[in-house]
Amino acid sequence: MALIRILVVDRDQESVDYIKRMQEDIGLVDVVFEPSKARAIELMQTEKFNAVFFDPAPETEDLRSFVIRARRENKNYVPITVISRHTQAHEALACGANDYLPKPLDIDDFKAKIKNMKNLTELITRLKEDHNDYASRDGVISKTAFYQIFTSCLDRADRYGEETYMIFVRIDNIHDLQGMYGDELAEQLCDKLKKYTVRIRRLSDVVGRTAINELCLMIVRPVNHNEPFMAVNRFADSMADYSDLICISDAKAHISVHMMALPTGKIMFSKECY
Repeated sequence: MALIRILVVDRDQESVDYIKRMQEDIGLVDVVFEPSKARAIELMQTEKFNAVFFDPAPETEDLRSFVIRARRENKNYVPITVISRHTQAHEALACGANDYLPKPLDIDDFKAKIKNMKNLTELITRLKEDHNDYASRDGVISKTAFYQIFTSCLDRADRYGEETYMIFVRIDNIHDLQGMYGDELAEQLCDKLKKYTVRIRRLSDVVGRTAINELCLMIVRPVNHNEPFMAVNRFADSMADYSDLICISDAKAHISVHMMALPTGKIMFSKECY
């Protein structure tokens, strides 16, 4: 398992000491501490970090300027979580941060934020990889086209604090099916998954093929907090109804549905549909 590097930008010695004490419980994480905001930006330019935890105190109005510099001066997107006693969650997201963690810190919450950031960075890496693309057809856009919309959503989260929800539907046992039945039959199963995904999706949802065995529906600018959860529950229930139709002979596809929130990277929903 790869080592995760985290930059903690904080002048609060109590919080720094707490993170140092709980490092052994966090797992394979290398934590770098830097009290200076300016020095932290320089470190982000020269070293690779998977995530940044930032306390804007004592000048909380510097939060937006820090986020802007972190985004502008780094070629790789680095998720930023605000840790604070004073800043509220909605303020942090409105300033372009990915997530918020209140002080005093809690180890379980801290570990959950690390997991969310890992989800997001792994997804960015996977979507950015363009060696295996899939043509846009039958109501499903290519992986490269989908990645462009995805980066636009990250940008809108950074600029305006907008949320996006991504519903992934995938055949989890695709490699087993390839080994047992061959690549051609496995591809037929994936095509059937695409067919039924397009059939049951909402017309307003953007659909992209993000892997040979995976499609993603993107819910952009939901009208209220409940909309994504209503949509993913309806979609998962419908996919469960269709799961037998996706199978071919005795080749049974194990289908799962997951929903990730942007910009946090948190998995908001997960269900097996077989």
